[in-house]
Amino acid sequence: MWINIINKKFINKFKLSKLTVALLCLFISFVVSSNPENCVSCHQQQFTNWQLSDHAQAMAVASDKTVLGDFNNVTATHFTQTARFYKKQDAFFIDATEQGKTSTYQVMYTFGHYPLQQYLVPADGGRFQVFSFAWDSR
Repeated sequence: MWINIINKKFINKFKLSKLTVALLCLFISFVVSSNPENCVSCHQQQFTNWQLSDHAQAMAVASDKTVLGDFNNVTATHFTQTARFYKKQDAFFIDATEQGKTSTYQVMYTFGHYPLQQYLVPADGGRFQVFSFAWDSR
């Protein structure tokens, strides 16, 4: 299907090899198919099964529906680290204290759901980092 978009004129203009074209097609199909809604029209039963799987819950935007941890002003300590988990309005936050220095992180995404759920917080350079404490959902 995607080979029609990348026509011979385009290939010749940019002097693309067959391997480059194949990789480009693969990349485009991945981007389009990474949204599960694109698959539903042809694969309703598979999509329904997927929604019930652990894979569908592997990563999600942090919300009341997806965060399993106790964020009711709960504090946890591990050796020299202390973390306070709390909510402010509709957002989830963690105050992490180590060696007397406290940093505040907003939980942006959940990672996993059972048996452990981890929380992704913003890091330098637009990246995300898994916070060092995980929630045991068992």
